[in-house]
Amino acid sequence: LTDAEIDELTATATAVEADVGAVQRPTRGGGWSTVYLNAELGRRLPWLRERVFAAASEADQELWGGILEGKAVNLRCAEYH
Repeated sequence: LTDAEIDELTATATAVEADVGAVQRPTRGGGWSTVYLNAELGRRLPWLRERVFAAASEADQELWGGILEGKAVNLRCAEYH
């Protein structure tokens, strides 16, 4: 990703967090939070969703001969940490 794309992703995660919240995971070392973008990824960052699917398709072709070609493929989870 370019710096501008990272900035857009970060801004989108901030907006999604403001709309629906984030999951906090405390640890002794401080912890982290996770923003679940899931369906919002396609709505708010369609270019990134398409890139993820293109990479998955390319890997499927290269590694498994295209066994997923023509099949419905869904993005189950998209997390921002």
